[in-house]
Amino acid sequence: MDRFLVFSRSKLKLNDMTILEKYKHKNWRNIAIRLALIAITVVIIVFFMPRNKGVQLRYDIGKPWMYGSFIAKFDFPVYKSDEAVKAEQDSVLKYFQPYYNYDSSVERKYSSSFIMILVLALKAHHRVRCM
Repeated sequence: MDRFLVFSRSKLKLNDMTILEKYKHKNWRNIAIRLALIAITVVIIVFFMPRNKGVQLRYDIGKPWMYGSFIAKFDFPVYKSDEAVKAEQDSVLKYFQPYYNYDSSVERKYSSSFIMILVLALKAHHRVRCM
């Protein structure tokens, strides 16, 4: 009986070793396949992620804006001192060039006719309301 136990124990040990050796090759293959699947999954996820295709704007200081309207998604204040605001207003008024010609004779000619038309319109409006 004692021999049988020893024999069976040694056979178990042999079987354990043969089982480990048998699956040792498959274990490395499974690990390699899993790593490859993980790498492929990462590549696919990175491929389908959005890229930074935002608006690429090029601008130079002192040059005019070359693109259309550029509107912020939120409001933000621009703080300026009273002196800076006054300087900007003076600069605008200094370099302002009107694109029309002022003719005072036109004002004299049409102001009387405008007043006559206005008086007639008010009388007509008053008559309609009173009826």
